[in-house]
Amino acid sequence: MIAKPTRSTRFLRFMKHFFISCFILICLEIAFGYALLATRWRLYISNEQMARFALEIDQIDPMPENFKRVYTAIFPRHVNATMTEQLFLNYVYRFAFRHATFDSKPHCYCDMVFDVLKKENKELRNIRWDGRLEEIEFGFGLENFSSPQKCFDYAMRKRLEELKKLLHPELYKYLVNADVSKMTDDQLIELIILLKSRSEFNKEQRPDLFYKFFEEHKESLRKASE
Repeated sequence: MIAKPTRSTRFLRFMKHFFISCFILICLEIAFGYALLATRWRLYISNEQMARFALEIDQIDPMPENFKRVYTAIFPRHVNATMTEQLFLNYVYRFAFRHATFDSKPHCYCDMVFDVLKKENKELRNIRWDGRLEEIEFGFGLENFSSPQKCFDYAMRKRLEELKKLLHPELYKYLVNADVSKMTDDQLIELIILLKSRSEFNKEQRPDLFYKFFEEHKESLRKASE
């Protein structure tokens, strides 16, 4: 005669099925949300338009190899990161684990291209985008027609152009007039710090903060070179 399951056994079985069902539903919700976010750009931009935007990105000159070497030593998860990696390993991770550090996580520059390109491209500027995630949605679309590396090159080139206009021509002569490909590692570290935030990290107004980051980045470069 088969023994009838006890109440505790039935309860444990119910809880097991309940948690499995919840896990499956959560996975389905995440998959649906990701698919919606990654394809929502199609509501506003055609493939032909996105291909034109990507062509504009791809035509920019790449950043010099010495710049990428130093930048990657400091921020190893930026240059080649995809939008998917950024979404799950940066945004979701930091939200789930209340992690405040941003730069140590993957960050794709395809979303940062949006604000820069919008200033210079009338066609993109005239597109009316609903919602508050247009940069991320555009980044997912752009990534289909370009690459994270090209987005990085474009964003950095445009940031560098703006930075050189803002820096004092005498105080920063060695950066404003210099060829990036011929800069020393120390100059590149300073340039990267200024590209992050000229007003917050410059060594005239905030020398304590500037040199703190400078030494940290120099140590990262040293470790990467070992």
